[in-house]
Amino acid sequence: MGKSLLPKRSQKARLGVRGYANLMDLVIAVLLLYPGQITLPTRDFAISTQRTYSIVRAY
Repeated sequence: MGKSLLPKRSQKARLGVRGYANLMDLVIAVLLLYPGQITLPTRDFAISTQRTYSIVRAY
């Protein structure tokens, strides 16, 4: 019995994951520049405030 290989991600999925990682980095960078102003990255990157809080929660 051989090992079953994991399904490969499509190119679109890989780009989506990379784009989300870049978005997280940008949100963290803006919050480091302007601490306590959660609405700045929300407005700049057109994402919800709740999503911004979920990104920052890990940090």
